[in-house]
Amino acid sequence: MEQKTYAIENLRNHQLAHQIEKEINKIKPLKAKIIWRNKKLILKSTSAIPLVKVKKVINDIDNAIKIEPIIDECEYCNTTHSTHSKKTWPVKDIITSILGLGLAITAFFVIDINFYIGLALYIISYLVLGYEVIIEAVKNIFHGGFLDENFLMVIASIGAFAIQKYPEAIGVMLFYKIGEAFEHYAVSESRNSITKALDMREETVTIIDSAHHQKIMPIAQVKVGQHLLIKVGERIPLDGNVTRGESFLDTSPITGEPVPMRIKEGDYIYSGCLNTSGVIEMIVEKELSNSMVTRILNSVENATENKPKIDRFITRFSKFYTPIVVGLALVVAIVPSLISGEWAKWITSALTLLVISCPCALVLSVPLAYFSGIGRASKYGILFKGGIALETLTKIKTVVLDKTGTLTLGNFEVQQIKIVNPNYKENDFLSIAASLENNSTHPIAKSILRRAESNHLSFSLTTDVKEVSGQGIEGKIKGKIYYLGNAEFMKSHHIDHNYDLEKASGTIIYLSDQTELVGLAFISDTIKPNAKKVMSDLTNKGLKTVMLTGDNTNSALMVQKEIGVDEIYTKLLPDEKLLKMQELRKNGPIMYIGDGINDAPVIANADCGAAMGSGTDMAIEASDMVFMNSDLSSVTLALNLSQRTQMIAKENIVFALAFKLAILILAFVGFTNLWLAILADTGVAILCLLNSMRLLRYKMKN
Repeated sequence: MEQKTYAIENLRNHQLAHQIEKEINKIKPLKAKIIWRNKKLILKSTSAIPLVKVKKVINDIDNAIKIEPIIDECEYCNTTHSTHSKKTWPVKDIITSILGLGLAITAFFVIDINFYIGLALYIISYLVLGYEVIIEAVKNIFHGGFLDENFLMVIASIGAFAIQKYPEAIGVMLFYKIGEAFEHYAVSESRNSITKALDMREETVTIIDSAHHQKIMPIAQVKVGQHLLIKVGERIPLDGNVTRGESFLDTSPITGEPVPMRIKEGDYIYSGCLNTSGVIEMIVEKELSNSMVTRILNSVENATENKPKIDRFITRFSKFYTPIVVGLALVVAIVPSLISGEWAKWITSALTLLVISCPCALVLSVPLAYFSGIGRASKYGILFKGGIALETLTKIKTVVLDKTGTLTLGNFEVQQIKIVNPNYKENDFLSIAASLENNSTHPIAKSILRRAESNHLSFSLTTDVKEVSGQGIEGKIKGKIYYLGNAEFMKSHHIDHNYDLEKASGTIIYLSDQTELVGLAFISDTIKPNAKKVMSDLTNKGLKTVMLTGDNTNSALMVQKEIGVDEIYTKLLPDEKLLKMQELRKNGPIMYIGDGINDAPVIANADCGAAMGSGTDMAIEASDMVFMNSDLSSVTLALNLSQRTQMIAKENIVFALAFKLAILILAFVGFTNLWLAILADTGVAILCLLNSMRLLRYKMKN
């Protein structure tokens, strides 16, 4: 199957993208997908792609939109870090919003002095703020999609003008313009966060030829089968196998786990990991366009390809409200006129109907419910990036969580110590172990040092220190040799280590002298204090809980047993996490909570993705919401608030529609006038706004 990727210029909004995608898919056997986040058009076909037909479809919809082929479809393959550092502000939206608002404020004061000048200023303000919406509504009339949110905005604002509520007409367009500006800025920021993640890769690599000569080469030019030299402190540039040397890799960008992984000849390693201890050589198995880091970046940037499309409330509302109102107005204008011949009378009645049915109250008050909810959430350290995220939370069926940094603190601690030799005490064990590890930066060593320092223990001078990579360390303290390391290290020194800790499932470190075992310690990540309660609360809400982790099965089982999460899946790479999340989605919408670069693809593709505030920039930018305090209780707070917000939004809908229906009935039987029309619009709007603002005082409870 042939596939081509094109860059799209002048694509203004999601709706237009969806319309273009729908029309192109009518060309058989073509399959089209538009990625709104990065303005790409992906075309797939079992035969030659009919580009001329595609361009004609796009021009028929909007001739301002242009497509250009992307020669190198691996967008990041030939870029440097500096090329993407500049932020793209929605300058045009900011300028038009300020200008339109300034004109409206001026008109507000001028209209009492000179009505016509004031009205002219209001009209100019309206056109400055709403010209794009008006143009879009007019264009859609000719493409069969006129009963949309743009048409609804035009009806609402013209209705407000008809009853001389000019500020409301301006307000409809202003709030819409501000929303669009935030959306454009969010897309720009998302792209910047993705390109900042390029520091996970080296721009150049050291190639080794058959004569073992070294040559520096751009990473994009490296081919499968070539040999690379990776020095200490460098990141693994491409996926491949180790051919020489041993080292420890910091795999946290890929697995999310903080414990360095020992690698040796024959081991498969992934790009993005940091080489921390030894020089290694590797053979490339995958080119840049298919390496792990590129797959992570593409998964995040192309999130909209797999992320379910959930329309904003105003889009869904317009789908039924607009045709009903327009249909009723046409019936009132035409049917009685055909019977009585009084066209002027019934056309006037139809216009009155449109004025009374003006949806300003809903256009303004329902989004305000979500804005109020977002504002209230921020007081509790919960940052929603838009009302759609708050609304999506009400539909969630499964809550999926990362382990390290989300359910746990991400800091390894000594959980338990067992003394085997009666001549030693627990503090002796800690003092000796800390003395041996005093100069180490390994996370396991740091946990031992922290425990010793918290017990106010002194360290002894250690001499004749010898370290065996991946096994342990030996040294002489006060004339006596000690060994500290794993089971393999004890076995190599013929130390009986057939002891275990009760319920131990983390990392076990053994300490011995030259003849026998002194004791052993269980070291593992610390579970967050409120994790168990949060899992219980989620279960009580009827939600399924799942943990996805790159860690080993034993560690995950320990966490599951401690906190009561329903299901666990372990040893997952970022793309495997994404596939598992998509499987779980079959049971309903997914909320995913994580904190690392490896979580970013899943966060971006989830129905509602959440990031911990202590997480990486990439995870935060890919998310729909952020728990700024990294507190798990924020999950239940957010869910409770979403339910409350939706309830108030529904109250506004029911109240506004019921009130307008009552006024419409009065209008049909002749008991109506302009004041009732104003009450049906302005009065309802004010009451709905006041109802929405109750959220600002909502007391959030776990």
